[in-house]
Amino acid sequence: MLAQEIKKDIGENIYKCYQCIKCTSGCPTVYAMDLSINQIMRALQLGKDDLALKSKTIWLCTSCWTCATRCPQGIDITSVMDFLRMRAAKMEIRDQQAATIAGFNQIFLDSVRSHGRIFELGMIIKLKMMTRKIFQDLGLGLRMILKGKIPFAPQRVGHMREVRSMFRRIREIEGRKV
Repeated sequence: MLAQEIKKDIGENIYKCYQCIKCTSGCPTVYAMDLSINQIMRALQLGKDDLALKSKTIWLCTSCWTCATRCPQGIDITSVMDFLRMRAAKMEIRDQQAATIAGFNQIFLDSVRSHGRIFELGMIIKLKMMTRKIFQDLGLGLRMILKGKIPFAPQRVGHMREVRSMFRRIREIEGRKV
């Protein structure tokens, strides 16, 4: 059961959740989720691991920490969602929406790794190519570029050595490419 693995790997006891629903009521993306956060927690408590792992909710979580800060039991729900995403990815459990979200996350990290910050235009182009929705939002994008809201060229931070060192340490810790 994932509940025991979560306890062992990240130290979070999901059985402390008593369904107060404070996590769900504060979540800014709950409107788009197929299962609410408290429903994910209940599924884990009941041993319905597949329900949690196949849920779009774990991919839509933005890791904003609202749920974790609202939890009266002090459960780090954000880390639980991270654990579930990593497990689902390892088991290759993804639908198209989950694949797009995971792809966006990788594009975001690649941008930060390359420039030390995000390069919005480059990210948009890569995401549009990945989703094959190249012309969707084209008018809005052009207006934003013309108004100077999106820089045409990437800007780098001054401390790229530290940024690359951070990514190197993360790879070493996680034993995988980030």
